[in-house]
Amino acid sequence: MKILKSKIENHYIIDSEKNWKNITIFAWIHWDEISWINALNELLKKFELKELTLKNWKLNLVTLCNIKAHKQNKRFISKDLNRCFKKTNLWENDEEIRALELMSILEESDVLLDLHSTSAKAMEFAFAETKALELAKNIWIKNIIAWWWELWDSTIAWDTENYMNSLWWIWITFEAWSHLDKDAKNKSLQVSLNLLSHFLHHHLYFHLN
Repeated sequence: MKILKSKIENHYIIDSEKNWKNITIFAWIHWDEISWINALNELLKKFELKELTLKNWKLNLVTLCNIKAHKQNKRFISKDLNRCFKKTNLWENDEEIRALELMSILEESDVLLDLHSTSAKAMEFAFAETKALELAKNIWIKNIIAWWWELWDSTIAWDTENYMNSLWWIWITFEAWSHLDKDAKNKSLQVSLNLLSHFLHHHLYFHLN
C-alpha cells in the first residue's frame, strides 16, 4: 500500500497496488459545511499511521473540494460547486474549473460517498438511488431519501449525484446533522469507515446512534 498526493489539489490516493475498483470520498464542497475536512483528515491519518490498510481497491480522498471558497470564507464564489458537474460548462469561473478536476476523479471511480451537512438542525440522512439503497443500509445509514432524481430541475441539477448517475456508477450523499453540530465530524468518519469496511472487509462497522 502507498499513499500519494496527486496533481489535483487536496486529492490523496491510498493505493493497494491491486486496483480492482476505485472508491472516492468528497468533503467540503460547501465552505460552511465545516466538519468534513476534519473527518477525512482523520481518516487519512489512520492510513498514514497504518491503523488502516488497503489490501485491494484504491481510495481517493478529496479533503477540500472548494479551495478558493474556503480561503474567502464563502459557501461558493461565483457558482455553487455542486451545480457545476456537467461537461457543457464554459469553464469560465473558479467552481466550473474545479468541477472539471473533480469530474476527472469521478470518471475513474466506481463508488462515491459525498459528505455534506445541513443548514438547519436535522437527523442524519442520505440520498441514494436504487443501485445504492442496499449499500446505504449496509453501512448503517438509517434515514435514506430515494427517487431524488424525479425532482430534477435546474435548481438541483448538475450535482455530484446526477453526474455519477450519468456514468451509471454508485453514489451516496450523506448529510450528517447541522453544520456546527459537535457530532457531525464523528458521524461522517463513522460512515466513511463503514463504507470501507463494507468493500474491504475490515469489519469496523459503527452504528449511528
